[in-house]
Amino acid sequence: MKITVTKLDVARGQLETAIELFFKEGDSISIHTLSRAAHEILETIGKKQGFNSILEEGYEKFIPKEKQKEVRNKLSEVKNFSKHGSFDSDKSIEFQPELNTYYLWDSARLYLLLTKNLTKNMAIFQTWFSVKNPDVLTPEQQQSVNRETLSEITDLENKKQFYHDLSEGYDELRRRGLL
Repeated sequence: MKITVTKLDVARGQLETAIELFFKEGDSISIHTLSRAAHEILETIGKKQGFNSILEEGYEKFIPKEKQKEVRNKLSEVKNFSKHGSFDSDKSIEFQPELNTYYLWDSARLYLLLTKNLTKNMAIFQTWFSVKNPDVLTPEQQQSVNRETLSEITDLENKKQFYHDLSEGYDELRRRGLL
């Protein structure tokens, strides 16, 4: 049986899977590979529609032009290492799993800009990201997250519990405007 998919379908599936693995504390390299693949698709489609990746804008705004290629190469090192086996088969690299949160966040943001909609997993992730990283978001980027109300519903410090509780109560939380 064949199925027909669009690039947006592929990116959504990759991002959904990466988010689920993230909350279930799955393999961080798999999360990275999936989130970076989704991000690349969403970034390319977004550029064509006038939407930029915040991560891409960061290169241009905060990194000197002569260093941008070096930084891009360093950030792509794990992505390339994890999908190409034809060279450097005896090499090892260092990886910072916390990078995953930023690729997941920017991918979900791009998906929202492109589709005007977030899936359940993306909405839960964006809420978690806003709760955990308020200092890196501008007021207009922050979701209106009521931390106090969320802390009554779930444990904000336990990623697995947060995902479980918000998944279980998703429809009610959306109705109440908390997601």
